[in-house]
Amino acid sequence: MLALVVASCAKENSPPQGGAEQDGGVFALSDAERRAWLAPADDDWVGRWLEHLRAGPKEGQRFAMARLREEGASLGPVLAQEIHAIALDSSRFGLMVNFLAALGASGDSSQVEVLAEVLRTHPTPVVRTQAAEAAANLRPSALLPTLRDAVTRESEAAPRRAMLIAIARIGGEEGIDYLEARARAWLMEAGIAGISEDNGESWNALMLVDGAQLMPALLRLDPLLPPPLRVQALTARVELGDESVGPALREYLDAEQFPSIKTRSLALTALADLEDWPSLLTAASDPDLDVQRAVARLLGLPSAAAAEIGTDQLDAWLSSADEDLRHAALAGLLARGQRHRLEPMLQLVREFPFRLGSTEALLLLTQPEFLDPRLPGILLGCWEQAEGTHRMDILRALTKLHAAEGASLMARVLADAGEDLEVRRVAAALFANFEECVEPLITWYADQPGVSRAVDLVGGLGRRAELPRAREALLAIASDAEAPDAVRKVLLDALPLMFGFEAAALLQELRARETRADLRAYLDALLIRWF
Repeated sequence: MLALVVASCAKENSPPQGGAEQDGGVFALSDAERRAWLAPADDDWVGRWLEHLRAGPKEGQRFAMARLREEGASLGPVLAQEIHAIALDSSRFGLMVNFLAALGASGDSSQVEVLAEVLRTHPTPVVRTQAAEAAANLRPSALLPTLRDAVTRESEAAPRRAMLIAIARIGGEEGIDYLEARARAWLMEAGIAGISEDNGESWNALMLVDGAQLMPALLRLDPLLPPPLRVQALTARVELGDESVGPALREYLDAEQFPSIKTRSLALTALADLEDWPSLLTAASDPDLDVQRAVARLLGLPSAAAAEIGTDQLDAWLSSADEDLRHAALAGLLARGQRHRLEPMLQLVREFPFRLGSTEALLLLTQPEFLDPRLPGILLGCWEQAEGTHRMDILRALTKLHAAEGASLMARVLADAGEDLEVRRVAAALFANFEECVEPLITWYADQPGVSRAVDLVGGLGRRAELPRAREALLAIASDAEAPDAVRKVLLDALPLMFGFEAAALLQELRARETRADLRAYLDALLIRWF
């Protein structure tokens, strides 16, 4: 969000102008915007955040939601009162959704009554959905009877699905029994209320239940399950520690009898959890490439590598015409410590960007499973022979690797006045991923102060605002009366996103020291927008 606001500021601001007050300038406001900000009475910031949810701008509402989430469970009773006050007002459904989201994030599971009221009576589907999502987060077992009744009455798919998920998250014997009964009725096509619209939602919710309490329900439903659902159930049983299901899972590897790729692949995943390597090696000859890819990925698991299973098969797949299969096989061999397998790729990168295939090799080698400690040094060796966009590619790759060499190179690029400006700006943007960015970015701005470099500074140091030197530099420019107005506006607009709630005090302090009427009014407007 900070990047979006900074980019917006860069577009809005006119060319930099000096420190004197100017009508219609950078800090110009309409008459309606010229209001004095007042701190909340009795330091009631919760009340102020609620006001923003009721009538604030979108960005202010998002900011208020973030602040309310910081209040924790103590906020529950306040939100319950607000929700109850508008429970029957369908015209304020957006506000209701915000209140319910905040309640769900509060951690206060005691607000059962107000959630039940919304689930029973609110006419808007998105509100009922949000109430169910709040219940799923809070998991109040006392809400189960209301959720069950609401599911039966619900005619809309999204709220019903959310309610079933909430029942699954709450769990317990009562919730599991309910989901099992609905799933059984759906599987048997029984004509009970609400089941015709179920479409497997109850089964999907049942599979979200945590803990060993799920096992009896899976065993009871087993005779009714079609192959895809039975494999799901068998996989869940493996996750719950049932090692007896191997023979049942092996039945689903027959491609002729079970043509579903998803079903066979899921069965293989469960068999890998059971370390049934012979079954995986048998499936390596499956006629479908997707299943072969699944086998290759599973043979790359640490447990398979430790057992030294499937190395010859992975080696054979390196010659496959299918790129995804080759890459999965290569990852599996690397998991076995065979780092020499990367040498052809590394050699391609050594000749980046001129060698055919070097760009593709670079993209592959920056993926987590293919990382190699030799790559940063190789990329530094390519710098002189690369230009423009290819240098940007090198900077992006070093950032993904989070290599110390990347921080050193970016500092050098920022300091090099002869380097392409766009390459330097990319370096400035990427540098924020490294703690070492602070002093080079400050120097980058100071070398040529202006809006574009202020945007770079905020985009970089704004993500490191917790560091004392970054904080000092950002606040110094924001309060510098000699800085161009457009530059100060970039900094001031970003303060709430960089410093959160603390920005209220910072903006008030700046307002108290400011001598220009237009800037004081603008600081008031910022405080009103965010606080």
